[in-house]
Parts: sequence; structure tokens; C-alpha cells
Amino acid sequence: MMKKKNGQRGAFLVLAAVIIPFIFICAGFAADFGKAWAVRAKLQNAADAAVLAGAYQYSSNDQGNVEKLIRTYLSQNSGGLTYSYDKNRDQRNGIFYREPKDGDQSKGILLTLHASAEVPTSFLAMFDVNTLHVGVYSTAKIVKSTPSNSDDVFGYAIMGTGTSDEIRRFNEWNRYSVQFSTNGTHIDGKIYARENFPELQ
Repeated sequence: MMKKKNGQRGAFLVLAAVIIPFIFICAGFAADFGKAWAVRAKLQNAADAAVLAGAYQYSSNDQGNVEKLIRTYLSQNSGGLTYSYDKNRDQRNGIFYREPKDGDQSKGILLTLHASAEVPTSFLAMFDVNTLHVGVYSTAKIVKSTPSNSDDVFGYAIMGTGTSDEIRRFNEWNRYSVQFSTNGTHIDGKIYARENFPELQ
């Protein structure tokens, strides 16, 4: 009976000696790859914000300013990450503009940012893997706005829905539901108001 118990105890020790290192290895991989995933998610959010800002300010005649804005937003939203958009670190890095193959820019221009980061490792460093490379892409499509001919709410550039009596309760001098106080105002789209308003100059 004692021999059987000793045999079971010995088998358990052998099994534990095999499983415990395996568990530590898995935990080490999970820690390093989890850190890389978190860095990638943060960098992706920063890249998305940067590309949207660049697309909003896009001008084919001033791409330098667009790229400066992208770099600024990427830095402000990266949370202190050490990242790169330099091709010396990754050949895919950079800011790219892609036009339709037929050259018709009215179909839209794609503005793409590729950035990358090197994430230091802890466990993998024992296997001479000191960093994990992560890269992110973010693309925005820039389409020239066109006035809508639709009569639904989405077809108007500005909506003014108050009546004179309603507006006077908040601002006595303003008797129009839509009013502009600057000269040379240009509205790219239709205006809806429940009352007449002076003709724009």
C-alpha cells in the first residue's frame, strides 16, 4: 500500500515539474503580447484621430500643413508612446495620398497614415527577443462636398425653426430665425427657415 502511494506521489511530482514551467512560459508570452496589443490599440486610436484631422484640413496645394497637423495630432493622442512614421524604421511607414486610377479627384482621395512602435519585452528577452514590432494603418476618404437637392432635413446646410415671438424671448433685437452678422457670407447648400430673412450679400 505504501509503495502505491509513493508511486502516485512520484508521478504527481513529475507531472508538476512538466506543467509548472509550461504555465510560466504561457504567462510570460501573455504578458508581453498583451502589452504589445495595448500599445497597438493606443497607437491605432492616435492614428485615427490624426488622419481625421488631416483629412478635415486637406488641401492639395498645402500638403505640408496637412502632414504637420497629422504629426501634431498623432503626438497629442499617443499618450507618450515612442512611435515612428519614418521609413527608416519600417518601409511601410509614412503618409500617403492615393487618387483614383482615372485621375478623377471628384471620386475622392484616400489619405493614409502608417505608424509603428517597438514594444520592449520582459519574458521574451530571455529568448533574445527584446522588442515586439507593432504597426497600424489609418485611412480617411476625402470627398469634395456637393450641395444636396433633397427636400428632407439632410438636404439643408442650415436649419432655422424659431418664430419671431419665440426668438424675442431670448434675444429681442433678433427677429429672424437665421441671421448672419458678417459680410461676404457664403453658404454651400440650402437654408430652411420658418420666416423670411434678408437676402445674403
